[in-house]
Amino acid sequence: MWVGALVGAVLIALCSAPEQRVKWIALTMATCTVAAFSVQLGLRRKDGFVDRVGASVAGALVLLAGTTTVFCFVGPGLW
Repeated sequence: MWVGALVGAVLIALCSAPEQRVKWIALTMATCTVAAFSVQLGLRRKDGFVDRVGASVAGALVLLAGTTTVFCFVGPGLW
């Protein structure tokens, strides 16, 4: 899901209006969370389920938080 978060962050930076970026970041995080659960449930392995989902969601959260920080410091005019 880290790759999905990275792709989402790049698309948000390139395609969205500055005032809409926070909404798109939240939607991207929600999509990554649902996708992480879906992929891990599809594996049908019980052992380590919570750890795998937690790592996927935490990685996506770190990437999207970093993107949000960049958006805050760079400002709307440079993207």
